[in-house]
Amino acid sequence: MKRNKQNRRKFLKNSAALGGGVLALGSGVPSLLSSRIAHATPTVPGTDPDFVPRDHYFVFYQFHGAWDLLLSWDTRDPAIFTPAKVGETGIELAFEQLLTVPNHGIYIDSNLGPFGGFVGDLRLPKYTDKMCLINGINMETLSHEGGLLRSLTGRMPLGAIPTRDSTDVVLSTLLGNDKQIPNIGLGSIKSVNEFGPSSATALRADSTSGFLANLSRSNKMTPSLEEQISNLLAQQGGCDLKHSSDFLQKAYASSEAVEQTLDSNLSELFDFGANTAFAQEIRAHYGFGSNELSGVEARTALAEQALLNQLSRCINIQVPGPNNGHFDTHTTLEQGMEQMAAYNSIARLMDRLEAMPFPDESGDSWLDHTTIVCLSEFSRGPRIEPDGNGRGHWLANSMVLLGGGFKTNQVVGATHDVGLVPMRVDFQTGQVSESGEIMTPDNVVRTFYEMLGYTWDVADLRCDPIAALLKDS
Repeated sequence: MKRNKQNRRKFLKNSAALGGGVLALGSGVPSLLSSRIAHATPTVPGTDPDFVPRDHYFVFYQFHGAWDLLLSWDTRDPAIFTPAKVGETGIELAFEQLLTVPNHGIYIDSNLGPFGGFVGDLRLPKYTDKMCLINGINMETLSHEGGLLRSLTGRMPLGAIPTRDSTDVVLSTLLGNDKQIPNIGLGSIKSVNEFGPSSATALRADSTSGFLANLSRSNKMTPSLEEQISNLLAQQGGCDLKHSSDFLQKAYASSEAVEQTLDSNLSELFDFGANTAFAQEIRAHYGFGSNELSGVEARTALAEQALLNQLSRCINIQVPGPNNGHFDTHTTLEQGMEQMAAYNSIARLMDRLEAMPFPDESGDSWLDHTTIVCLSEFSRGPRIEPDGNGRGHWLANSMVLLGGGFKTNQVVGATHDVGLVPMRVDFQTGQVSESGEIMTPDNVVRTFYEMLGYTWDVADLRCDPIAALLKDS
């Protein structure tokens, strides 16, 4: 399979193979030199070194804190699920208590069936045609830490201890060795990396300006001092002691990768606060101001640039929520506007990716080679909590896939009209079936790797993929 060439900015070739300056940029030298990273296995267990996966990219939107799916992806008809029937259905919509409702309404129809109005522009046919909605996923935990690790890795943790690498790390290890920054994380959610190379750990920042700072060098010394330091490091990097230690090899390789990344002038791609035609145009498209660089709109603009300039394979975006940046809204029903801001940003990203031809002469667009994933650690409950102000934690969850790679224009799975509990699903058809299985995050994540061509259990998830999500060819 033909691999994409680096673009005109002369991005660093084989930077991932140099040992992973990404972690050094994202978390600093102490994290880089941790024994856990330094002695990590350099490949994913079970990987066939001769296998070439599908040429694909991923953008993950994490709604940390638990999203309210009655406002968006797994809603119910308020004309049927009335307050008088709460005792019968176990589902309390409470739409009449909302302080803010979208102009197009709180309960709307779409090509995929009814949605909560806070799905925003993603309700439109041009986006639902490229959408696969998965309902009725059982998260099997109501702990934020446990649910977050479950959603990030696909496997149930041991308490707060992850049992697998996070999906972004595995995908970056499998796909990202030709990218300068294989994995980017925007927000406070961290990668889990026990088995992958250090380069697969996300370069993290809380804002696009923070990411820009990671790509800029503020402590450059005089040319003569810089040359002396470079010569000293080169001399030490070639010594026998370095070659006898995996730890030192990774450290020196990371140092070299960081140095070359900082010299690549990548910062101009992400300076969205600048008074330039480029920055003004991208701010206008996504709808954010020059001083609004930590919102989901700016983070999505960064994802666009990282993809189209072929810098990264995975971008993780934490969606800012209404409760100190997350969606753990026990004391209010108001989180719909923050959800909708993310969904509208995703629509703008899809527009841009669909308009750009993928650089392999296939006639595909960038959207055909990119999967956008929306997820959370679990959802909010079907009943209002006793204090009457918000919803608690709930096991039944959803996941939304948009773009390319999977069979779209469909809904897989469902929750029951009594109690909003997950229903059994036939993995071949995606339809509810008494003889089917309850979906878990493991099944969905396993399907990601199956889509890329890994018919074996490359991430050691020990579960079946969901065949209904996969294209026929």
